[in-house]
Amino acid sequence: MSPSPTDIKFKHNLKFSPPLLEENYIALEKWRIIFYRMGMIGQNKSDGVSYGDLSKRILVGENEFIITGANTGQFPNLDGAQYTRVKKCDVRKKVIEAIGPIAPSSTTHMHFLIFKNCPQINFIFHLNHEGIYQYIKKNENQCLQDTFSKDFEAAEISISDTIQQQSSGLLALTSVPGELICYGPSAEIAGKLVLDTLRESK
Repeated sequence: MSPSPTDIKFKHNLKFSPPLLEENYIALEKWRIIFYRMGMIGQNKSDGVSYGDLSKRILVGENEFIITGANTGQFPNLDGAQYTRVKKCDVRKKVIEAIGPIAPSSTTHMHFLIFKNCPQINFIFHLNHEGIYQYIKKNENQCLQDTFSKDFEAAEISISDTIQQQSSGLLALTSVPGELICYGPSAEIAGKLVLDTLRESK
């Protein structure tokens, strides 16, 4: 398993704050524990790079969100010191503004673009699983062209064209084998979709 290549580095303007309260991240953590145990979240043995990030829109209709912190894939459990709140993301200036005890994930801009273009989505699970990937990649409607690190305008078009008005779904990112994006209006709907698809793929 390997994370997406990041060709463009973002600057993080992080305003440090105490750890987040559990009520702000518990819906994410419940599913993160499950996905970690299943190997969908972790750390590459070869280069030590983390993979797998979860995020949650804070308020419906707004683009601020909670996301797992940078380089946290190695940990089976996270607490409020390993989640952070993203306030703004300027993809053209390559700047992310966040408040929390830790810098946000390196894939934060990808989560932002999905939340921005799809107001019906409140949860995003960025995972890695080769079996599910190969299963859903057969359907072109479940493939998302991965231009998140290269061409942001193309990425927004790809998101809009692929997701459209769907409130939940599971997509294969085309550039990295095994990489998945699951989304939904709630954590339960998104998480159940991953588990149901895993069963179907066997």
